[in-house]
Amino acid sequence: MGVFAKDGVWWIDYRVEGRRRREKIGKDRRLAQTVLAKRKVEIAENRYLDRREIPQTTFTQMANVYMEWSRANKRSARRDATSLRALERSFRSRRLEDISTEQIERYKAARLKQVSPASVNRELACLKHLYSKAQEWKRAISNPARRVKLLREDNCRLRYLTHEEEDALVSASADYLKPLVRLAANTGLRVGEVLDLCWQNVDLENGLLLVAQRKSGKRREIPLNDTALALLRNVPRHIRSKFVFCKPDGSQRRTVHEAF
Repeated sequence: MGVFAKDGVWWIDYRVEGRRRREKIGKDRRLAQTVLAKRKVEIAENRYLDRREIPQTTFTQMANVYMEWSRANKRSARRDATSLRALERSFRSRRLEDISTEQIERYKAARLKQVSPASVNRELACLKHLYSKAQEWKRAISNPARRVKLLREDNCRLRYLTHEEEDALVSASADYLKPLVRLAANTGLRVGEVLDLCWQNVDLENGLLLVAQRKSGKRREIPLNDTALALLRNVPRHIRSKFVFCKPDGSQRRTVHEAF
């Protein structure tokens, strides 16, 4: 059993049940050593499968197939594309079966020097799911990313808009977005809470908002400062809508992402 080079390409040579096996690995000697060590463990643990039976899918090939599926089935397809571009720089032409957990751990460590823990986690999550689909579609036998732990994310920082920043943001906003931004800045409401706000939950007399949380359904009272109170008193009410900030036809606004 050993590693050898021929015409600038590294091969591995080993025996299984008395039969000699050779595999062409590539131009990376360390990868050849890693694959050979993996074969030794597989043989010792009686988990060896004839390599001719294993799909020889490269990472790039699987990434292309995965993206076709992602665009048709996931809302986060754009994020997947970004993650796969980063992953491809490291794993491009390698076969899925030749990528080890150790190599993925090295990728994680290297990427952490370049981007935030949250970004690394999105890439690792994409890689884990890519391998899961590869197993489902018979393009991979195992999932080396499964045992790679995600990083602890601590990207948050406390940050408040200055009065000048708030004015600049409102000035740059679409007309319908201006009061939403101003109310959020003066109450601390989340965007979903602003869009869900109904007139029956606005108490102008006592200067309060009664806000129901989307997930828990719990209600809490939000005091209104003078700016928020004046703003709500000037918002025109749509005769066919219960929502404070609705579309021209009276229906609820579900998102402000595009305008924002």
